[in-house]
Parts: sequence; structure tokens; C-alpha cells
Amino acid sequence: MTMNLSHLFTAKIEVDSPIEIGEYGKGKRRVIPITGGSFEGPEIKGTILQEGADYQLIQSDGVTEVVAHYTIETDDGVPIYIVNEGFRHGPKDIIDKLIRGEAVPDGSYYCE
Repeated sequence: MTMNLSHLFTAKIEVDSPIEIGEYGKGKRRVIPITGGSFEGPEIKGTILQEGADYQLIQSDGVTEVVAHYTIETDDGVPIYIVNEGFRHGPKDIIDKLIRGEAVPDGSYYCE
């Protein structure tokens, strides 16, 4: 089975300071509140609503499991519920900077 994918939109998501939950068996848990933002693509655009969060489990090897739940709303008033799941990988020094909230160069880590 072949899947055809195309770019739908680019999102610029604003976040608040992480809420550190603490150690939990497989790693460190934290929640990053989503406070707003915008999205725009070839055929759709709108705002990121502030009801969501990015839930993270930072494993001891530095890989971060991410599950984000949030809602976007198109310019014509249609709400869309989004769930993103994946993993963030990168060199230890880059991941450490991300965890501290520091800026890192584009392309210095990746998500899958």
C-alpha cells in the first residue's frame, strides 16, 4: 500500500513553562501547556487554541516520547482536535539544551 502525503499546514505553537512531574520508572515526566499560536497552509489557516498540552516522557537515554493534544480553529470557525505522537532524538548536548528551554540550531535534532 502506497501513501500519498502532502503539506497541509505549518503551525507556530506558543507554549508556557514546563510543569515538571518528576521521575517515573522509565524516565522523567513533564507537561508543557500550549497557550496559543497560528497555522497556515495552501488551503487552510487559523489559530491554535489554548486548551492543549505537550505530554513528555524523557527517557534516560535522552529520547523523548511526546504526545500532544490540542485544538486548532480555522479562520471560518471550524474546530479541529489534533493528537500528535512521536519521539524526539538528537545529540545529548542538544537535547539537554532543549530540556532547559534554550535555543538550538535548526536541524540539530529530529522527530519521528
